[in-house]
Amino acid sequence: MKSCSLTIFCCIKNSVVIDPCCGTAGFLVSAMHYMLKKASNEQERTSIKRNQLHGYELQPYMFTIATTNMILRGNGKSNLTCDDFLAQDANKLQLKGATVGMMNPPYSMGKVSPEKCELNFTEHLFDSLVVGGKAIVIVPQSSMTGKNKYEQNIKESILKHHTLEGVITLNLNTFYGVGTNPCIAVFTAGIPHPKDKKCKFIDFIDDGYKVSPHRGLIETESAKDKKQHLLDVWFDRIESETKFCVKSTIKPDDEWLHSFYYFNDDLPVEKDFEESISDYLAFQFDMIMKKRDYLFDFNKIKLSNFQYKEIPKLSSKGWCEIKLDSLIDEVNRGNVGNLGKIKKGNCPIVTAAASNQGVAFLGDIAYAYTDGITISLNGVGTRYSAYHDYPFNLNSDCGKIKFKINLNKFVLIFISTAINKNQEKFTYAYKANETRIKRQTILLPCVDGKIDYEYMEQYIKNIMYKQYKRYLDVLEG
Repeated sequence: MKSCSLTIFCCIKNSVVIDPCCGTAGFLVSAMHYMLKKASNEQERTSIKRNQLHGYELQPYMFTIATTNMILRGNGKSNLTCDDFLAQDANKLQLKGATVGMMNPPYSMGKVSPEKCELNFTEHLFDSLVVGGKAIVIVPQSSMTGKNKYEQNIKESILKHHTLEGVITLNLNTFYGVGTNPCIAVFTAGIPHPKDKKCKFIDFIDDGYKVSPHRGLIETESAKDKKQHLLDVWFDRIESETKFCVKSTIKPDDEWLHSFYYFNDDLPVEKDFEESISDYLAFQFDMIMKKRDYLFDFNKIKLSNFQYKEIPKLSSKGWCEIKLDSLIDEVNRGNVGNLGKIKKGNCPIVTAAASNQGVAFLGDIAYAYTDGITISLNGVGTRYSAYHDYPFNLNSDCGKIKFKINLNKFVLIFISTAINKNQEKFTYAYKANETRIKRQTILLPCVDGKIDYEYMEQYIKNIMYKQYKRYLDVLEG
């Protein structure tokens, strides 16, 4: 990770590097050896060790390790200081002439004091570099989201004075055993962020490293190729699919992560809708066989209601990118608590499960809704969406979508399937919530720039008719 970071920076032999939270001096040691390889004579090597490496460390015992580490690795300890970086005057630090800043700040200190949050360390580093200096920070993904008003203000301040180049989401096990989901953010110091600048947001979760029992994180044979691919994309040597890298303009209140800007721009195919309807019908059949047919209004699901009509194929339709906030009014999170304390009953309880329509249990509680789309907000099934045309209730890991206009069952099934096309963008580390859901983009069929609801309705009717007909044909032999 350190060498990859340095390569992105393209440290040269004249770089002046500062690490304001240097810990055991891992970054500085790597920078020193990288620049020494570029040096052409002894004078340049001496200058690198004496003048071009600066570090701060608050903890005395860590400072001792850092100085020892630098001595053992080549004696570049001259400019290490045991002091509080945040207490230093940024204007005076600028006089050091640092052109490169690298930092892995202390995590979660913002819970103790807002001024000690990762973003505050980050902005202070930028202010300490020369104009045009490059900064790379390794921080929790949550730091890029603006967790609270205080951090949102820092993000806004950063863009007024500095430029975001890009953010790389890292392997969730990068700090194996710590429980932090990290990312790398790269900035240019002292230059206000241009509004039309497109930043790179890269998903590098699959970096070629894996967790091995009793050994921790180990490198696999694909790691070097994956790293090279990352660098090639970063330096615009090759283009990449949006699943790996999204280029986008940004705003301060955006979440500066690949997951925020990415959406699956592959058009839905018939198989997607067949799977959604198969899951819906399988649940319906299962309930009927278990004598729970009271859940359904059979007047609405008779085969005679699904008149088949020839319509254009999905691939021949026009499609539009639709922001969900143009359709969704709100997402109401459920309030059913511990399922283990609920007796068995007749009410389907929708949870974060990504199968069986999300229904994990039928409990002895009141119905909360009569129909609609639900979406998972937690767990491995986060953002799994399903349509329900029967009464149900929700636990707190799931939400019920309220739309701005009344939409019929068939249109809702279509939209639910479209939502599931983007399910992969959410993970346990980047969970779905109302704000993130409403900000997402899906693809829907359109005519003259307007959503073609009639097509969506008939398309689902056709699929359901074929599914019902297929089942009846099998029974009849």
